[in-house]
Amino acid sequence: MTRLLSPYYWAGVFTVLISCTCFASPSVADNAKGTPLPERLATGMMLFELHQNNYFDAIIRTPKTADEQVALSLADSLSHFGLTAQAKKHYEMLRAKGGAKTKASSHFRLGVIAYGESNWEQALQWFNKAEKNIDKALLAELRYYKARTYMQLEQYSTAAEILSKMKTGSWAAYAYYNLAMSYAELDSEPTRSIISLRVAEALNPQDSAPLVELKDKTSLSAGYLSVQAEDYDKALSFLNNVRVDSDLASKALYMHGVANASKEYYRAAIQSWYRVKKYPLIDPGVADAFLAIPYAYDKEGYSSKAISSYLEAISVFDKETRNIDKIISAVSDKGAREVFFESSSFDDIEWFLSDSIATNTPKVAYFKLIMSDSRLHQSAKQSIELEMLHQNLSLWERNLTIYDDMLGDRINGYYQRIKKTDTQKRKQRLKGIALQAQKLEKSLADADKNQDLLAVSAGHTMRRFESIDNLNAQLEKVKNKLTSRERQHFRERLGRLQGLVMWEAKEQYERNLRLSKETLASLTKEVARYEQNLNNFELLIAKGPKRLEDLKSRVSAYKKRVKEVKQNVDKVRATQDKALNEKILALLHEKKSEFVTYHETAQQRLAHLYEFVAMTQYSIENKASKGGEK
Repeated sequence: MTRLLSPYYWAGVFTVLISCTCFASPSVADNAKGTPLPERLATGMMLFELHQNNYFDAIIRTPKTADEQVALSLADSLSHFGLTAQAKKHYEMLRAKGGAKTKASSHFRLGVIAYGESNWEQALQWFNKAEKNIDKALLAELRYYKARTYMQLEQYSTAAEILSKMKTGSWAAYAYYNLAMSYAELDSEPTRSIISLRVAEALNPQDSAPLVELKDKTSLSAGYLSVQAEDYDKALSFLNNVRVDSDLASKALYMHGVANASKEYYRAAIQSWYRVKKYPLIDPGVADAFLAIPYAYDKEGYSSKAISSYLEAISVFDKETRNIDKIISAVSDKGAREVFFESSSFDDIEWFLSDSIATNTPKVAYFKLIMSDSRLHQSAKQSIELEMLHQNLSLWERNLTIYDDMLGDRINGYYQRIKKTDTQKRKQRLKGIALQAQKLEKSLADADKNQDLLAVSAGHTMRRFESIDNLNAQLEKVKNKLTSRERQHFRERLGRLQGLVMWEAKEQYERNLRLSKETLASLTKEVARYEQNLNNFELLIAKGPKRLEDLKSRVSAYKKRVKEVKQNVDKVRATQDKALNEKILALLHEKKSEFVTYHETAQQRLAHLYEFVAMTQYSIENKASKGGEK
């Protein structure tokens, strides 16, 4: 059901939209920049989020397509998320250009929006336009809203006529329950209300937790109305259907006791009311049961038990009043959000850990009290959502700060490494290598021109020439010790050996000359390549770390924006928390006033009972004394 939203909710929505505009997930960003998801897959993801009630995710995942159903789903997501103005624009477009089914669905959703705005006449106009071609899956929901609209206009017979066409289902069960409650407010005699509640129970499939809870509400309401009509047997039959673990069990047990007490079955009533005492005192019917038990004992003639029960009730109400004072003090000091919706030391207060649940209500009971109050439920929900927004924004701010610092360190490290990189020395070394290459090229040209075999000989050939030169030098040193014949013999052998080496050098000359030229040419190319790379490197570092600096600039802008949004959220959160604190404190003071009244009532009844017992005792003693005189 569409509901009117407070300014705090709109502020929260605005914050989410701003935040999510600044930051997209990597997958979404990649899809936005690169190839988008296939339309069928994107539509499936969008519908999945919609059916999971993740309306914002459904909105941002909506693919760009002309499909009417996708456009209708987008409008539904906007409407459920609270952006009714934008949803209306989409519905208006669809009802103007869409097919018959789409037009009917658009008319229906526009009617629901008008219903949420309490524009009953406009809502009926939209519902009537939608009814002819509405999809069968939406027909029950449409009739529910249409009947509710007629109830708001106090045209109950028309609403009942519409509901008579509905079949078994959740919408029909809720509709008949609402009709019964309207009859209960209107009629002094509950017949029509009880009949409607019976129909609601019959049409309730009870296949989910909310529908099981609706059955309990139906049974309790029928029992309560039957007690008012003084049909106590029927009331007991209805009240027996309420589950023991239901949130309404305490109220049902109390009314069960009232029905028995009305039949003067006080012992049975006491049994029911004793069962109520195990529930938290602020649950409906519990405090009344504490006052009803001594009343029943008194009716049964057990005055002493009645007195002790009144004393227990007085003690219970006094303790609960002091407990509420503690809660009021905690809410005033810490705020309702911290006390009730966050873990805190308040959980360790003595009253929470006391053995008696009835006299010392646990925190969860007060939490349920707050969330069940229509005045507080929405405010509490918005306060929790704003706290989640604050935590998420704090996380984003912290992550962006870390990322920003990391980019700053990388940029600083870049400049530090640039300072250590001496390209001039490398250029000087390359220049020296180039000069050596030029000298080698000139030497190679001279060797080619002069046919210098040894200039281009291989290494092992050169080592052989050196060995022969060494042998000649040794021979010169020892020639005086040799005969002329021996000297001649060694010279001839060394000559032949030198001839063989020269022959080997001549054989390899052409090959060695070609390889030397190729090696020299390759060296020249490598020197030129390294020089070009150095030039490119100098050009690159002259520009600086542009990509890192651009990225850091974007991150810093995002961080600044997140900080601004977080400040706005904190302002809204402070205003919302203040309003929530005031409402909860008002509720707590109201509950305290109720328990003070219960406390005073118990004291007054106890005083009357003491007076009655004293008068009875005096009467008995007076009669006894007169009898003795006779």
